[in-house]
Amino acid sequence: MATLSNILDYSSGKTRVLIYSTHSSISKLVLQTLADAGRNVDFFLADGTFKKEENDFVILETADVYKAAQFEPTIMFASNEMSVEDILSVSRNITPGGALIFPLTMENDLDDSANFFRKLPFSAATVENKNGRFFLSTEMGPVPLATKEEILFQNFDGIQILLQQFGVLAGDFFEVLLTFE
Repeated sequence: MATLSNILDYSSGKTRVLIYSTHSSISKLVLQTLADAGRNVDFFLADGTFKKEENDFVILETADVYKAAQFEPTIMFASNEMSVEDILSVSRNITPGGALIFPLTMENDLDDSANFFRKLPFSAATVENKNGRFFLSTEMGPVPLATKEEILFQNFDGIQILLQQFGVLAGDFFEVLLTFE
């Protein structure tokens, strides 16, 4: 298992992408989508799983506010179950010129930051239940979902914004949603 010190040393000089959430399914969906789109990244997940192949991007997953702040992310994705106070605390350590992807409901509370970074708010996605089958409403039409995880439904739009930072197109993301459980 990698220690915080090892992770910080390894990720120095890389684009650090923080997934700040208590739900590992978010990171798993991001990693599967990136892999399917041919984007190679390193990662350190909260369960101790990691991959180190000297890629330019490293994904760091945690729900620990102390660790999250220590990561000094370039890009931070904050899941909707995290508190405004903790997101604000961690966001103070986003590298200048980076990005914060966060729930729109917290927009008014996240204006206090010493660093300049892009603020990319997201809303909860519209998901319809039709006879026990879930469909994501998109501009391209309804996308059938394999997953039934409410936390993913609430964060789909934010996950899509995060994936755009890697150059992943919406269609590639939607394709993964067809089979991701």
